[in-house]
Amino acid sequence: SANYGYNASSPDTKLHTFSGILSNVGTNGVSSYYGTYDQNGNVAEWVEKDILEMRDHQETVAGGSAFTPNSGTISPTGLRSIEFIDRSGAYDRVGFRIASAYNMEDESFIANTLNLDFVTVIDSNNVEDNTNLYLKDGDGYSLVSLDGLGVVDNFYRMGKYEITNSQYVEFLQAVARENDRDLYDSRMYSETIGGIQQIELMASDVDFDYAVKDHMAEKPVNFVSFISAVRFTNWLHNGAPTGVADADVDVTIDTGAYDVMPNDNSENSYVIAKKRYRKYWIPSINQWHKAAYFEPSASSVGTGISSSMFRRPDPYEVVEYTDGSLRGKIYIDDGSMLGKKFGEFKGFKK
Repeated sequence: SANYGYNASSPDTKLHTFSGILSNVGTNGVSSYYGTYDQNGNVAEWVEKDILEMRDHQETVAGGSAFTPNSGTISPTGLRSIEFIDRSGAYDRVGFRIASAYNMEDESFIANTLNLDFVTVIDSNNVEDNTNLYLKDGDGYSLVSLDGLGVVDNFYRMGKYEITNSQYVEFLQAVARENDRDLYDSRMYSETIGGIQQIELMASDVDFDYAVKDHMAEKPVNFVSFISAVRFTNWLHNGAPTGVADADVDVTIDTGAYDVMPNDNSENSYVIAKKRYRKYWIPSINQWHKAAYFEPSASSVGTGISSSMFRRPDPYEVVEYTDGSLRGKIYIDDGSMLGKKFGEFKGFKK
């Protein structure tokens, strides 16, 4: 939960406003029950479809962002939302995080150099979330119902944080120094909110170097398309090799957790096929939603028992630091929430 309730220049209007400023991951808000951060705000996040082959031009993003419209009724609502957008597009408000196989030991580079942290999501056989979820369409929102929302029947790991600019730079340095293969978007440098610079090299065996912009290392990467997120995931699945020769890049980023294949029926389009065994992947909406909102109960709770979330009279204060990062907390009122067998789906933790 990030970026909500701060307007230093106009304290009287700080309710229901989003900063439009990205925060260092894990520093702005409290965690979910399982220990994830920033699943409400900062950047919205790509999630994958529950089908084996993804051919559509649209994919789903979840969680709202620092750019959610500044409306007194929509701002908090917009964080508990999904949106369908062009998967080949790269957006200032969209990033991603990674899910992983349960009880898996990460290779040293992934754990210690990338510093990719995971939390374990257990409590299988949970019931679905039938509280409010909203579909964003332009600047408008409408209630949407998804069957089985948040139901996951196995244990898995979820990225504790969104993928950062520094982690994505490691990926670019490994596979995109001779040909960037559209993994880099120039707005990562040209836009203030972007965090990565591509440096053209002269008289060198490679064409590009990549560097994190000042004060942006631990902010979530943005301007990353769904296909680029898939290729980052394949790189992880294949052990996150460094210094990959250009001849070997395609097999490193187009096979692994997913097979990325050209779609003969459409130019610059791909069929993305999920593999049966995957070490890492982009979470499904149900995996993502459970990690964000589910909280198990100590014992079974009968349906019909409500647990109300309420809005504080004033949001938690958000403090701006000299490096431009923000810290703070968020709250929301989603109205009445039905008690759940094996637990409850909660709103934002206070």
